[in-house]
Amino acid sequence: MVGVIVAACAFSDLFFGKIWFYDACPTSLQALHAVNGSDLRISIFHVIPASEASVTVALCALTVAALMLSIGLKTRLSAFTVWLLHLSFYNQNTFIWNCGDSFLQICTLLMFLGPAENMYSLDAWIRRKQGKSALPTMCEPWAQRLLQFQIAVIYCCGFLYKSGQTWMDGTAVHYALNSYSFSYAHIPMFDVLWVSQLVTWGTLAFEFTLFTLIWVKEFRKWVLVAGFFMHSAMFATMSIHALEILIVASYLNFVDPLVIEGLVSKFQRRKLSPHQAGEFSSEICADNLSVKAEAAGELNEPALSSSGA
Repeated sequence: MVGVIVAACAFSDLFFGKIWFYDACPTSLQALHAVNGSDLRISIFHVIPASEASVTVALCALTVAALMLSIGLKTRLSAFTVWLLHLSFYNQNTFIWNCGDSFLQICTLLMFLGPAENMYSLDAWIRRKQGKSALPTMCEPWAQRLLQFQIAVIYCCGFLYKSGQTWMDGTAVHYALNSYSFSYAHIPMFDVLWVSQLVTWGTLAFEFTLFTLIWVKEFRKWVLVAGFFMHSAMFATMSIHALEILIVASYLNFVDPLVIEGLVSKFQRRKLSPHQAGEFSSEICADNLSVKAEAAGELNEPALSSSGA
């Protein structure tokens, strides 16, 4: 999903937004330097002048790398390329981005550093076809844990920053949905005070649970469902689509891997004949037993003493 969002945005900028990344862009470089405070930021445009040709080539490369990342082809290389190019465009003009772009850069960097290609990717499928990797490799989910923590931090900061008067009196949603910067059209329902208060305070309650109760397994499913409906409502009423899609997609980091594997297995069985489906189920069971046996063997393996005995 990260790759799809980046590819769509880069493809759109290729036709409608690349003027904002030229060295001679409408936003003055002096203003950018005053906001950034320093030129010590990662960007390919420190080496290559941001001309129309170089910006066009970089946007094309970003689109291709993002599509490769979407299907898991050369996953580490494509994730690194997406991170570097997206960060370069971000630092070229910081005035036109938002917090979703910062989160996207964190996601792609962790996908580059973590084992994102090991399971549901074209890279893994190619390895299995070549006989190089018959089973998924067990690994420490540190990248996933960091993403989970990052998501919780986003909601925590969002909750703490909503401490102004409009959030306290319940009119924040009314003003947000009457702002031409965020809302598509005027929605009369939110001019009613009690409706605005209900949605405003409900948003605060949902955000609170998304960095607290989400860590409690018994509540996690319901917290994620509430978050999904909250962001779906924001998607329908506000012009921050990419951010909403990215945040909802990141909820997959909190879903039990066995649930995802079960859904994928059901989908694959539906595409097979009854005989093939039976063989596929037996193969999956054997694979799971092998993986569990391998994990048990690693846990029960006696450690060597310092003397080598």
